[in-house]
Amino acid sequence: MTKRLIIQCLSLANCILFCASLLHAQVPSAGKLLVSVKGMGDENFAETVVLITTYNSRGAVGLILNQPSDIPLSQAWPGKKAAGALSFGGPVETFRVVALHQTKTSMKSKSALEVLPGLYFLNEKQDIEQAIKQSPEHVRLFAGYSGWAPGQLDFELKLPAWHVLDGTTQLAFDSAPETLWKRLIRKTQTFTAWNLLTPGH
Repeated sequence: MTKRLIIQCLSLANCILFCASLLHAQVPSAGKLLVSVKGMGDENFAETVVLITTYNSRGAVGLILNQPSDIPLSQAWPGKKAAGALSFGGPVETFRVVALHQTKTSMKSKSALEVLPGLYFLNEKQDIEQAIKQSPEHVRLFAGYSGWAPGQLDFELKLPAWHVLDGTTQLAFDSAPETLWKRLIRKTQTFTAWNLLTPGH
């Protein structure tokens, strides 16, 4: 087997593994990412990436990861040391501040939801204050959140209005959220192209 053929086989194998991981990620659940399709008509979610924090028979809740605001955290949470700016989490209860907290220590609060290993969704003031006090650099504050009634997100996925990908703590705290949607939508396009070129799809 020539060196060129070996490289081609390895590239094909990597492509298969990557596409398989995307296919596996198509079932929504807490910790998954919703990546809006191109041309989505809902202006609240056009070109957004949403981290699902809750998904069950009562509906779904999530946070938009790629819409930072110009509001400094010191203004959103007066008297607390938190770097960066407040992000827009979604159109529901935009007057309310919620948070994502990355920690290696298990949180004892019953209201803190573990979305991914070591990543918690916080919606209670005392939990957020504790997280900021513990490690402000590992806290993201959001104004509002995104919510879906029972069956609503499932309907939108069938349209389809969203791509579903695996989420990670790294993406939840991405250093360049403004470009996050563009980077992830390219991955979904790679997956679509593979389906078109593969027999049986």
